[in-house]
Amino acid sequence: MGCISDPNTARLLARVEDAVCRADELAIPTFIGFLSEEETAEILQVLPRLCSGHDVVWRFFGGATAAQRVVWGVADSEHLLSNEDFPILPLAIRYRRQATISHRDILGSLLGCGLRREAIGDIICGDGFAVVYVHRELAPYIADTLDRVGREGVSVEWPYVGELPCRVSFRPIVGTVASPRLDAVLKVLLSCSREQAADLVKAGLVQVDHRLQLSGSMPLKPGHILSIRGKGKFIIDECSQSTKKGRLVLKARQYI
Repeated sequence: MGCISDPNTARLLARVEDAVCRADELAIPTFIGFLSEEETAEILQVLPRLCSGHDVVWRFFGGATAAQRVVWGVADSEHLLSNEDFPILPLAIRYRRQATISHRDILGSLLGCGLRREAIGDIICGDGFAVVYVHRELAPYIADTLDRVGREGVSVEWPYVGELPCRVSFRPIVGTVASPRLDAVLKVLLSCSREQAADLVKAGLVQVDHRLQLSGSMPLKPGHILSIRGKGKFIIDECSQSTKKGRLVLKARQYI
């Protein structure tokens, strides 16, 4: 697979390569994840090469549409991977509607039960309950073990089959930039100086489409997703329409 400096990434891609071979040679479907968006991007980079010469099919699925943390599945080409093949189960964690419980609170409590991060998918918080996607075999253990999130008593319902809470909301951002360069766009998104934006990029704190970007001159396009460590996550909607002064209209949204 070539030289990969990060050992965690190297181990992940080795698992992917082994799964492709198992699916092709032994007809054994294999599933890896839940994966972060960064891990998904890493896998997508190598899949064309790893799957070359193998008669396999693969797909990502996280339990619901637009899931951020997903499971990758691979099987021989005669086995069409359906949603039901994936070892994913939604469960509901219920608490008082008046309680203020965040994604971080629930994740911390699940990890405190001894679960590994890769066993937990998206956590969607609502009023009085949250829906959590987990590996199917862990649902009974979570139901028996998790009775509190922080100081709040909770109950666990599985499998959950109701409506999902609102997944995400955005804060709109509109401004003008001299060019679609990454550092120029960051200046507007973060209300900082061009120099401060460039420093964030050089420090390795900026990802574009979940991959590290170290060049402030990278041109951004609609659909690009920016993640700035400690600052938030943004999606670019438009950066093309010129003003009378020759600047470009930037329209973006910040995840909140």
